[in-house]
Amino acid sequence: MMQNWQNELMQDNEKVFSHIFNKYYALLCAASYQYIQDVQISESVAEDVFCNLWEKRKELLPVSSLKAYLLRAVRNQSIDYLRSLKSAQFLDLESANSLCFVSEEELFEQYVLEELEKKLTEQIALLPEECRRVFCLSRYDGKSYAEISETLNISINTVKYHIKNALSTLRREMEPYLLLIVAAYFYTFI
Repeated sequence: MMQNWQNELMQDNEKVFSHIFNKYYALLCAASYQYIQDVQISESVAEDVFCNLWEKRKELLPVSSLKAYLLRAVRNQSIDYLRSLKSAQFLDLESANSLCFVSEEELFEQYVLEELEKKLTEQIALLPEECRRVFCLSRYDGKSYAEISETLNISINTVKYHIKNALSTLRREMEPYLLLIVAAYFYTFI
């Protein structure tokens, strides 16, 4: 028997399609990323899967699990993309196929971590120059406040001030992004 969502899609119900897109987009991006290892291309692959779903909505055979159907489609689309690169690089299909046994939560987490790292790097780049230098010396180079003070020829209190400002700014700028990720996780997996 055909699922209710399939009936709605066949009747051109854009609201149901939008709901499906919003519920599964992040998961499909994460699944595609496991194969392609490129955020933008993975997003494009996930979008292509949704476009195909909409374009072929009237031709769909009955599907018992929408999530399984979409994950299989994104897997196939990702492998097709990699095959298209075959002339530029060798594709080991065995290792690509082994990725299909990674849990959905792991796929999502890996994709989210990649996005968080990108967003954090962008926010650090927006810090004032001296604040950014102090923060990077502390967090990335592992230098103590005293070492930073000596390296940059500034007081330890100035180092503390810059670290406090950097952390405050990053916390403020990253908070909405983190809340969105938490909401997406619970909406997708709960």
